[in-house]
Amino acid sequence: LEKLKQTQPSFIKGQVIGAFTFGTSTLDTEQVSANPLVDSVQRVSAPYKMASRSFHPENSIIKIGKSTFASCFELIEINIPNKLETIPENFVQNCYKLTSVTIPSSVKTIDNYAFRGVAFENVIIPDTVTSLGQYAFSANGHLQSITFGKGITIIPKYCLLNCSKITKIIFNGKVTELQESAFCGLDSLEDFDMPETVTTLGNAVFYRCKKLKTINLPNSITSIGSSAFSTCSALNNITIPNELLIIKDYVFNLCSSLTDVTLNTKVTQICESAFDGTAISDIDLRKCTSLTTIKMYAFNSCKELTEVRLNNGLRVVQSYSFNSCKLLNKIYIPADVYGIRANAFSNLHADAMIYCYAPFKGSDWADNWYGTVKTENIIWNYTD
Repeated sequence: LEKLKQTQPSFIKGQVIGAFTFGTSTLDTEQVSANPLVDSVQRVSAPYKMASRSFHPENSIIKIGKSTFASCFELIEINIPNKLETIPENFVQNCYKLTSVTIPSSVKTIDNYAFRGVAFENVIIPDTVTSLGQYAFSANGHLQSITFGKGITIIPKYCLLNCSKITKIIFNGKVTELQESAFCGLDSLEDFDMPETVTTLGNAVFYRCKKLKTINLPNSITSIGSSAFSTCSALNNITIPNELLIIKDYVFNLCSSLTDVTLNTKVTQICESAFDGTAISDIDLRKCTSLTTIKMYAFNSCKELTEVRLNNGLRVVQSYSFNSCKLLNKIYIPADVYGIRANAFSNLHADAMIYCYAPFKGSDWADNWYGTVKTENIIWNYTD
């Protein structure tokens, strides 16, 4: 504490605090003017080695180096100077007792990991901030709400990863993209109001949000990444945006409460395990006039599925597309379905029926396309 008291005036009156200034490494007090980030500012031993638990620099500070307060485990209070434009990488990362902070309106950039692993309950990002780094507010087990200011248009990768208590996310700006795993592992989030300006959802963006029940997907969305909603076990209904063409791998995998899915007419592919482990009871693809491909395990282990109607123009149903759907007992296949791979329909209801509108199988149908369905339960030249 005496060292901090003795050296503090140098920090208060200077303009630059160097990188790693208060980090976990214990450094003796020394001049480090050779460091280009430092303007004759002194380094001191890490605050968690001392009794001091707060830091109040004057507003003359205009630049702070990365990791300056990283892993200062006893830090509970810090004032950010109101002339600072960039909150640096790892700024207060793993300061587990730091419960709040006010981000001044001078700030334009918040770098990677800046506030990772702190104890904030609420965060308001001012409208002046236009750039957020990866993991910026991640691993905060106390965070309950966050407001993104008007300047934020992209929510970066892992931004709120594993913020397990968050229940409210507010957007004041025109957000266009939620990147990979931005909201992954938000265990307390029950509903999410997607901005109407969003066009892109990254891979695993809502992965493992176990309590997420409702989410609107606006028609502005044109791309949803793999595993975007995987393991959202409380999600019960979804409407696929009008301009989304491909439902990628594992998008709704293990959404075990998902009973109601509304597809659009423009979807061209349903990819591997897209709806694996959902609770869909019937699938009617007849209005999906652009759908050409159903990939492996697309509807694997849909335990409540009883009926499937495929669409005209379907080019290929891959192997095990409908596998381990134990209640599935009725499948309707239009005459112009071009290709069906081996075991496309396997491990279904013991008395499952397949109704084929064609008089015989197509030339690109595998010999055992019907999988485990009894051959006597295949009806050819079927008419409604």
